[in-house]
Amino acid sequence: MGAVPTVLIADDETIFAMMLTKGLEHHGFTVCASVSSGEAAVHAAKEHCPAYILLDIHLNGRKNGFETAREIRRFCTAPVLFITGYPEDYVEEEAGKVENARILYKPLNAARISEVLKELAKD
Repeated sequence: MGAVPTVLIADDETIFAMMLTKGLEHHGFTVCASVSSGEAAVHAAKEHCPAYILLDIHLNGRKNGFETAREIRRFCTAPVLFITGYPEDYVEEEAGKVENARILYKPLNAARISEVLKELAKD
């Protein structure tokens, strides 16, 4: 049996992050960290080297999700799923600047995210 894939969640909505944590664990993932700021996400990515990274575009702190992903990408190649509730024009363009990244639009649930993570594992 293989190792349980780890996921880093960075989202400024605490209840949403808690729901994702519980749901992803139900679907066979381990959430190695759940943070609310870009700075904390960078630190957690360095510490845990997760298999997958979920980043809200709007985070607490000085960095948004795109800036955070570009910083993480300097030392980690894990697939990034950007999460947003705002279908703003710049989202696709900014996400395209981060290698191995996809965008998911809210509303979301853990089952949908789990499906996407499993698709990414096949790629």
